[in-house]
Amino acid sequence: EEASEAIFVFPLCETPGEPIGQQFTLKLSDVQKIVSYHPNPDVDLAAIALEPLLNIVRQQTGKLIFFRTLGENNIPSTDKWSNFSAIESILMVGYPNGLWDSKNNSPICRTGITATPLFNLFEGRPEFAIDCACFPGSSGSPIFIYNEGSYSEGNSIVFGSRLLFIGILYAGPLATAKGEITHIQPSALTTPYVTTDIMINIGYCIRSTEVQAFYTSATSPT
Repeated sequence: EEASEAIFVFPLCETPGEPIGQQFTLKLSDVQKIVSYHPNPDVDLAAIALEPLLNIVRQQTGKLIFFRTLGENNIPSTDKWSNFSAIESILMVGYPNGLWDSKNNSPICRTGITATPLFNLFEGRPEFAIDCACFPGSSGSPIFIYNEGSYSEGNSIVFGSRLLFIGILYAGPLATAKGEITHIQPSALTTPYVTTDIMINIGYCIRSTEVQAFYTSATSPT
């Protein structure tokens, strides 16, 4: 919100789906022109249109951007939300503390578990909590359920694999630690101290179903 510019680092390809090991850095001013905000102001999500960026990169390099997409088929249906186990293993893909593989233009993956059941609305909102190492820079990270081999669904064991896009990390609680500074000589002054914010590895995530509101608002007649 209120950002004036953004920097994108894109892997390039000659043909769709075939990266060539080259990167292109695009610095874009007036970024608000391509940003859409969630129609519900209480939902902390924004989206950036990719197509204008594809066109800019193509004009400046003559090449395409290598990317992968998620579709509505990756978002759990209403029935699936109610059939999740109380605790599910999750995968988070992002940039904790701004860390990434700059050589290969790849994010950092972390694993964890759901901290609140996915079938519940956390605090009455379309959200859930996760138990995962979440740091500043992780905001905006997509959260997945990714199983290979087998997984439980309701009271059944299903053989196979699944990839479900269940949410986006947007916030997390902090604990404050007060460190006392000890004086060698007695002093009448109040003992000074410092406070430090400590991440407690809990993250708050918005349900992936809220992403569909961008599509709905973009296609609804106005």
